[in-house]
Amino acid sequence: MKRYVMLLALLLLAGCQAGSALHDPPQEQSAPALKLGLRLTAEQSGGDWRVLLTAPNASDLYQIAGTLRYDPARYDVLGVEAGGGLGGFEDCYFLSGEPVPGSIAFAYTKRRHGAGAGGDVTLLAVRVSPRGAFRVADFELDSAPGALVARDSAKRNFDIAVAGEVR
Repeated sequence: MKRYVMLLALLLLAGCQAGSALHDPPQEQSAPALKLGLRLTAEQSGGDWRVLLTAPNASDLYQIAGTLRYDPARYDVLGVEAGGGLGGFEDCYFLSGEPVPGSIAFAYTKRRHGAGAGGDVTLLAVRVSPRGAFRVADFELDSAPGALVARDSAKRNFDIAVAGEVR
């Protein structure tokens, strides 16, 4: 199932890139690297927790795809949803399959060509029930090469840094 979701995510991102190629300005080779900071935070809601993936101070964030990893012996996943930061269903596509124990694959992209999201952007919300004490450090984004991809509206890849904290 995970491979199916990641394949669909890659096809979705590639399709959006190919479909907008006629409207994209040519990319310059000497352009500075784009940087994007991602943060994993959590908030308690009764006995459950919501783990949030956000991009604080984002600029022109258009697409993101990756996999969130966790220990399935410590957490039950109750729900996975788009965070709304790239827009609602009429503006964006969000894809996440049934979570495989220990990982949640996701892809989120704007639906139409144009500027990406800016500011403090919430990308993913995962509701979990812990089996014991909750720690946001138990959740991490897959850091294997190519496993986490984020692009701007010109389809240039961001260099990504990830931090974690509990609020």
